[in-house]
Amino acid sequence: MKLWRMAFRVGDGGDEMWPTCLQFGVAAITYDPLARIDLSKFPQNYPKDLWAKLSPPQKYSLRQVAYVMEKGDIIFVKQGANIIGKGLVKGSYQFDTHFRIIDTNGIPWAHQVPVEWQSDFVAVKMSLGDQQRYTVRELRQEVLVELEKEIKSIIEKDATEGETYTFDHQYWAREVLKFLVEHVRDFRGGKKFIHYGELAKAINYPEPQYGNLFANRIGRTLGQMGRLIDNVPIDGEQPPYIQALVVRTGTNLPGDGIKEFYSDYPNLPKDKKKDLIAAEYQRIFDFGSRWEELLLELGIATDNAEIKKRKDFLHNPYGSEGSPEHKALGDYVYENPAIFGIIAVRKFREYPLKSGDIVDVFFETATEIIGVEVKSARSGDDDLERGIFQCVKYRAVLESENFVREKTTKVKCFLVIESALPRELRRTSDKLNVEVWDNFKQNRA
Repeated sequence: MKLWRMAFRVGDGGDEMWPTCLQFGVAAITYDPLARIDLSKFPQNYPKDLWAKLSPPQKYSLRQVAYVMEKGDIIFVKQGANIIGKGLVKGSYQFDTHFRIIDTNGIPWAHQVPVEWQSDFVAVKMSLGDQQRYTVRELRQEVLVELEKEIKSIIEKDATEGETYTFDHQYWAREVLKFLVEHVRDFRGGKKFIHYGELAKAINYPEPQYGNLFANRIGRTLGQMGRLIDNVPIDGEQPPYIQALVVRTGTNLPGDGIKEFYSDYPNLPKDKKKDLIAAEYQRIFDFGSRWEELLLELGIATDNAEIKKRKDFLHNPYGSEGSPEHKALGDYVYENPAIFGIIAVRKFREYPLKSGDIVDVFFETATEIIGVEVKSARSGDDDLERGIFQCVKYRAVLESENFVREKTTKVKCFLVIESALPRELRRTSDKLNVEVWDNFKQNRA
């Protein structure tokens, strides 16, 4: 039996892939030149030209996973200066041809060994072994004694404190709910979600704020919060699942614990999980000022001094679609068709479609009809993606309306956004032939 220390961070200071490895029951590693190469199909250290592109620490780390680790070995998970997990290796190297784990740079983590991760491991702050910057490092057997001694002291300390202290999930569920409502209310654009660790730090959630103990605790707290709001309708509408805003680092998706509220969530492919959560985010932000009504109904105070100090946030009781910023942008586009090279003979600030949808702005020229969807600076990337697909839908519906009316007028739909369009969404818009005016500034006419 060999002992290993292994880190799961993307590059130097990037996202943590440990939660995803924990979810899939593997220890995974990747380096771009060999990320898509099944090493089991080659002799050791082949293909040579690709191995040559790795640094010595990278070569060492990948070799241990691909050729040395075996059933019965133990892996300790390193995260910064902490050891946060422990697992028993259940088999030798395997290459994940399905690329289930992909980091934020689009690189698959397909070099893996199957691991049974210990669910109740107590995280400790200590350095194991040498060469701390190596991704993988074999450890001396003596470190096991040191580690167990440290863990024992933590357990004994917790047991002593436990005589006078019981973890109050109900209290922290209310604190989390208050924070998330303020997060929605004060949202001004960008990423709508918040990582588990960021949430813990923001509300001063009890230590530890990492490791399996933390994961279990915060999961139970979020479950308690979900049950807290589950039967408190506001204006006859059940509150959306606001806990979906809290996500794992690496995947930027909620953990599978949310299956209590979405029973099929763990079985969905990753892209469909993203679609489901994006739709839920829309519901969360459309709920608008009713979130504060919910807090009043539950007797939760809404003032939070730490949040109020963040002057860069804007008050948003409306959701991204009904905000003053969204209305102002739509009004400006409506009043200034010439900016887009449009000579309108008729125009509508909001235009209803047979599908039940409402187009933000509609222009009619002598030769074509044009639908315009607008997204203000308050919109996050999920809103921008939705805007692209809304344009696709509006175009198809308008063309169908033309077909039924036996009209041949040309149809066009485009998107106007105040923020920059991310590169990935630019590829999407190009594939779908949707024109996007990004970084749009008002008062440019």
